[in-house]
This record gives sequence, C-alpha cells and structure tokens, in this order.
Amino acid sequence: MENETIWEVKNFMANILSKIFDPNKKEIKKLEKVADRIEAFASQMEQLSDDA
Repeated sequence: MENETIWEVKNFMANILSKIFDPNKKEIKKLEKVADRIEAFASQMEQLSDDA
C-alpha cells in the first residue's frame, strides 16, 4: 500500500514537471501565432478574384 502511494506521488510530480518544462509548448505557441496570422489573410484571399 505504501509503495502504491509513493508511485502515485512520483507520477503526479512527473506530470507536473512535464507540463511546466515541456519543450514543445514554447514552439507550439510560436507556431500558433504564425497560424493566426495566416488565417487572418484567408478572408482577404477569398475576396480576390481568380482573374488577376
């Protein structure tokens, strides 16, 4: 029983640390900003005609 509690605490701490120090999180935030800028141009592109 005590070993289970120790493993639960270790898993809990590992989950917290991985969320805090997730190396991909920073890159994802950066890419989300780029995606938002691209999406902002989508409506402008739809308004253009194909005849240009």
